[in-house]
Amino acid sequence: MKSGKNSKLSAGGFSLVELLVVIAVILIVAAVATPNVVTALRTQRLRGTATDYASLLQRTRIRAVEDNRFYGQRVGNDPNNPTALIAYIDMYPQLGNGTSGQGAYNLGPPSDPLISFASDVVQVPAAGVANTAALAGQVLPAGAPIGLTDAPPFFSARGLPCTPTAGVPPPSCDINTPALPGGGGFLPVAYVTYFQSLTSGSIEAITVTPAGRIQHWLYTGNGPNFWARL
Repeated sequence: MKSGKNSKLSAGGFSLVELLVVIAVILIVAAVATPNVVTALRTQRLRGTATDYASLLQRTRIRAVEDNRFYGQRVGNDPNNPTALIAYIDMYPQLGNGTSGQGAYNLGPPSDPLISFASDVVQVPAAGVANTAALAGQVLPAGAPIGLTDAPPFFSARGLPCTPTAGVPPPSCDINTPALPGGGGFLPVAYVTYFQSLTSGSIEAITVTPAGRIQHWLYTGNGPNFWARL
């Protein structure tokens, strides 16, 4: 038969002080980790939107070749949720004269293919982005006489970026743009779309080279390049 002293020694458990120490450690770890988790979530939302946009651009290009038409990709408000942003291929209606789209999202049927933006991600104009020339320098050949335009990107039936003429739908889309307002040769077309997280301020970009190559970039703010390829 065990003595009372041995019975007390065999009883397990934690003291109040030990529990308080464990809780304090957990709170400290949570306080340190939470900002990193929040930053990671904001980065993921921005990157996810830009990646989806790039994928939709590739789809725009492929459909233009398959359908032997030129298509543009636009950003607008979700017709089912006016406070949310979407990007869509302006495909429908497809008219008999070879033009397509109506300058706005077509509910259908058929409906324009689309992707949705994360709630805290917006498209920003080039004027609101720093060091855009540095990005152009990495996308385009050295000494290229053209820059990146942040207008809505269009693809020709050959799968090359093109400049649409005025009109809705545009009557044509040329893979070259006049070098000078009065003429003097033609230059190829290259596009860029900038995205920014409203919560973190981070910026990413999707570019389209004159050959139709789609690239994804992160603004690092570190010179001399300032932009990192993703």
